[in-house]
Amino acid sequence: MTGMFGGPGKGIPGLLCYDSLMTKGRNRQVTLLTCIFLCFATLAVYWQVWDFEFVAVDDHLYVTGNPAVLAGLSPQTIRWAATGIGAGNWHPLTWISLMVDSDIARFATWLFDVDFGRDNSGVYHLTNVALHLANVLLLFILLHQVTHHRWRSVFVALLFAIHPTRVESVAWVSERKDVLSTLFWLLTMMAYVRYVESPGFTRYALVGLLLALGLMSKPMLVTVPIVLLLMDYWPLQRLRIDNYWSLVREKAALFAMALVSSVITFLVQRIEGAVVPMDFIGIGPRIVNALVSYVRYIGKMIWPVNLASFYPLPQSGPPLWQGVAAAVALGVATYVAIRVARRRKYVLVGWLWYLVTMIPVIGIVQVGGQAMADRYTYVPYIGLFIAIVWGLAEALPLHRWRSGVWAAAFCGTIAVAVLASASYRQVSLWRDEISIWKHTIAVTGPNPRAHYNLGCAYSVRGMFDEAAEQYRLAIKIDPHRYDALNNLGFVMIQKDKPAEAEKYLRRALKLNPNFFDAHNNLGLALGLQGRIDEAIAHFRAALKIRPHDEKARANLETALARKGIFGSR
Repeated sequence: MTGMFGGPGKGIPGLLCYDSLMTKGRNRQVTLLTCIFLCFATLAVYWQVWDFEFVAVDDHLYVTGNPAVLAGLSPQTIRWAATGIGAGNWHPLTWISLMVDSDIARFATWLFDVDFGRDNSGVYHLTNVALHLANVLLLFILLHQVTHHRWRSVFVALLFAIHPTRVESVAWVSERKDVLSTLFWLLTMMAYVRYVESPGFTRYALVGLLLALGLMSKPMLVTVPIVLLLMDYWPLQRLRIDNYWSLVREKAALFAMALVSSVITFLVQRIEGAVVPMDFIGIGPRIVNALVSYVRYIGKMIWPVNLASFYPLPQSGPPLWQGVAAAVALGVATYVAIRVARRRKYVLVGWLWYLVTMIPVIGIVQVGGQAMADRYTYVPYIGLFIAIVWGLAEALPLHRWRSGVWAAAFCGTIAVAVLASASYRQVSLWRDEISIWKHTIAVTGPNPRAHYNLGCAYSVRGMFDEAAEQYRLAIKIDPHRYDALNNLGFVMIQKDKPAEAEKYLRRALKLNPNFFDAHNNLGLALGLQGRIDEAIAHFRAALKIRPHDEKARANLETALARKGIFGSR
C-alpha cells in the first residue's frame, strides 16, 4: 500500500482499499466527478463577482487608466508589455492576459450588446475566477498523482479553493498576477514530477519554460527551486544526505532564473519608488514585523475573521516583545517539525513550504506601507493545508472506529460549509470600493490609507461631503498625506469654495513641491478667485512636470485666453 506522496503509510485503509480495487475507468470517472464537485464548490463562492466594479486602487494602473491594456493585443502593446515596468513590476504575461480580457470585453459587448459589469469589469473578474478554478483542479490532480490519496487531496484543494484569505487574490482584478503565476507554479511542479519519472533534456527544458512563464507573471516564483527540493525529500523520496548537492546542482539553471528575476524585480521596484527606504522603516522594525506576521498569518488561517484589504504598518513596527515571542513560537514549531520528520515528512515539508514561499513578501524588503496582506498567503498556505490534512488523517484512529470515516466526512463537510459561507460574505465586500474600505476601517480602526481610499470612492460618485469627511480623517491621522490634502482641495473646488481649496493645496505643495495634481488644482482654485496670473504660473509648473498633459494644457490656454492671450506659452 502506498502512503503520503508515494511513501509507506497507513492512511485510511477502507478508502484506500476501495480505491485499489477500482478499475482504471472507474478511477477516471471518480476523478472527473471530483473535479466537477471542486468546480461547483469554487463557483458557489465566486460566481457573484461577474458584475463587481473595478477598485481604483491599482485597478486604475492595471486596467481602467492603462491605455495599452485597454487597446487590447497588438504588436505595439505586446512590445510595451515586454519592455514596460508599470505598477512596480516587470510581469509581461500579466499585462498580456489583461489585454486579452480587454479584447474579450469588446467582443462580448458587440456580440450581446450589453456591458458585463461597470466598464465591462465582469470579464476581468471572471477570468480571475477561471484561473483560480484551474489552480484548484491542478492542485488536486498534482496531489492525487504523487500521493494516491484522493480524499486528502480533495480536502486540501477545497481549503485552497474556498478559504476566506483567497478572496483578495481572486476578487481583485489587480491580483491577476497571483492567480496567473500560481497556474504556472503548479504546472512547473507537475512537469517536474514527469521529469523525475523519466529524466531528459526535453522534460527539464519544459520545467524551465514553465518557471520562466511564471516569473513573467509574478516574481513570487523565485522560491520554486527550493520547493522542488522539498518535493525531492517528500513526495519523491529522492533527497538523501549523500546526494543533496547533486540535486541542488540539478536545479542550478532554475536557481539562476530565480536570481535574475529577483534582481530585475528589486531594480524595477526601486525605479518605480515602491521600495520603502530604510530611513523610513528601519531593518529592526522590519524583522520584528516579519516574525510577527508569520504568526499572524497562521492565526488567520485557523480563524479567518476580521480580514482587511490593508493592514497598516506603524513606522516603529510592532512591539519588540511580540517579535521575541513570535521568534520563539516559530523556533519551537520548526524544532517539532524536524523531530517528527522521520515518521511524518509531510509536516516538515509543509512547514518549510510555508516559511520559504512567504520570504519574498514577508517585508524584509518593504514594498508599500502594509504590515501584511491576505493575498500574500495564496501559495504559502498550500504547505500548511497539506501538513494539517495529512496530519489529521493519520492522527485520528479512524480504522479503530466503526463509524470514524463517516464522522470525519461529516466534520469535514461542516468545516467546508463554514469556510465557504465566510468566503461568500468576504467576496461580497469587493462589490464596490465603498464597502471594501468601510469594512477595512471597521476592522483596523483609524487607518489613513483606508480613509483616503474611501474618500476617493465617494468623490468619484459625486458624494463630496462624505469624501471631504474621509480626507479630513486621513489628514488628522497623518498630516503628511499630501495626496489627501490635494483631493480635499479638489473637493472644495467642486463645492465652489476656492479659497478653502487654496489653503489645502498650498499645504500639499509645501509637502511635495513637484506634485502635478496640486499645481493643476491650485491653478483652478486661483482662477476661480480671479487671480489669473498666479493660476497661469501654477498651470505652467504643472506642465513642467508633465509636459504632454492635455488637461493642464487646456487649463493654461483657458487662463491665457481670459487675459486675451491665445496659444499656450
